[in-house]
Amino acid sequence: MTVNTSNASTPLKFLGLSLALALLPLWGVAAAKGNPGQSSPTDYSLLSDFYKFKKTDPQQARATLEDILSKFPNNTQAHTEMGFLLLSEKNDDGAIEQFKEAQSLSPRDPKISMQLGYLLDKKNQKREAYDQFAIAADYGDAPTKQEANRAMDYLRPWHTKLLPAPYFGEVFLSPYHSSRFHDWIIPVNARAGCVFGDKGQFELYFGLRANRDTKSKSGAIPIILSDNVGILSAGARVRPLAALPLSLYAEYGAAYDLLDRNRNRSRSDTRAGILLWQDWIQPSPLYGPSLQFPFRLLGDVYGDASYYSRYDANIITYLRLREGLRVAQKGHGALDVLGQAWGVVDRNKDFFNNIIEVGPVVQFTPDVRYGLVLRFMSMYGTYIRRAVASFNPYNVHYTDNRCELDYFWRF
Repeated sequence: MTVNTSNASTPLKFLGLSLALALLPLWGVAAAKGNPGQSSPTDYSLLSDFYKFKKTDPQQARATLEDILSKFPNNTQAHTEMGFLLLSEKNDDGAIEQFKEAQSLSPRDPKISMQLGYLLDKKNQKREAYDQFAIAADYGDAPTKQEANRAMDYLRPWHTKLLPAPYFGEVFLSPYHSSRFHDWIIPVNARAGCVFGDKGQFELYFGLRANRDTKSKSGAIPIILSDNVGILSAGARVRPLAALPLSLYAEYGAAYDLLDRNRNRSRSDTRAGILLWQDWIQPSPLYGPSLQFPFRLLGDVYGDASYYSRYDANIITYLRLREGLRVAQKGHGALDVLGQAWGVVDRNKDFFNNIIEVGPVVQFTPDVRYGLVLRFMSMYGTYIRRAVASFNPYNVHYTDNRCELDYFWRF
C-alpha cells in the first residue's frame, strides 16, 4: 500500500514558516547587540563617524564614542578608542578603566595589554604592569613579544613581589666552593620588615643571618675556616639621598656559634655601617628571541664599611669591582665574561681581613627575572703584610678557583 504524505506534510511546512516569522524580530535584536567584543553593521557605521570626527571635531568624536558605548557596551574597539582619547586628555585613571573594559571583552589582545602595562607602570603598580606585559608576550606578534619581554626584564624586581606594600621580605643565598680549602661555605641572609617614604628611603626589619662551612671542626683545638654562626637581629636602614646608591644601617641582635669553640656560644651582636651597591654599567635591553652576541659593557660596584661588636669592636671595610662584557644572550638568559677585583682591610689588622684579589669571572644567568646567577672564577690573592695582629699560617700569595651560586628574592 502506498501512503500519500504530501497533504500530511503541508501543515508542518506552515508551522515552520510561522515559527521563523515569529522569531525573526528576536534574531534582529541579537544581531544588533552582537557577540561580546564584536561589532555589528550599526557599530561600524557609528565608528566610521567617530573616525571622521576624530581629526576635525574632537568634541563630536567624544560624543559619538559615548553614543556607541551607551548603545553597544560590549564593543571592544569603542572602549579601546575611548581609552586612547582619555589618555590624550591626561586622564590616566579613566584610560586604565576603559582599557580594562576592553580587555574583559578581548582578554588576549596584546595591544590592550601593552597599553595597560605602560599605564600601570606609570602609576607605580609594577607587579600588575608585569602581568600585563606577560599577556602581550604570550599572544603578540614577534615585535610585540620582544617589546613586552624587555619590559618584563626591567620590571623583574616586582615579578616575585608577594607581600603588599609597605611590607617586604628578602632572601639572599650565596653558597660557594673554594678549591684552595676544598670547602663549601654557605652564607644566608634574610630580612622582613616595613618600608617608609615615597621612594622606600627607610626600612625597619627583623633579620636572620647564618653561615656554615663544611671543613670547620669543633674540639679541643677548633679548626675554623669560616665564621659558623647564626644571628637574629632587629635593624633599620636609611637611604639619605634617593639618587645615590648609599645606605646607612644599624642592627642589634643575638649571635649563637654553630660550632663549639670553647667559649660562650651565645653573645650579643651589634653592627652598623654604610653600604654601597650599584650596577654602574648595565647592558640594556636584555631580551632577544634568538641567540645573539652583543658584546656590551656591564659592571657593578659593591662596598661595605661596618663596625662589629662581636669581632672585638672591629671596623671592616670591603670593596668589590666587576667589569666586563655580555658575550651572549638568548631569551631572558645571558653569558658574561668579567674581570673582578676586591679587597678587604680592617682596623684590628687580622691577616684574614687584609687581602686583595683579582681574576677573571664567567657568569651565567639562566633567567634574569628570577634572581639566580652562577659564577666561575679564578682568583689570585695576596695577604697585605701590614696585617700583624694574628699569625698567618698561609703563603702570602695564593690562587683559588671558586664556583659560586647567587640567589636573591625580594618578596
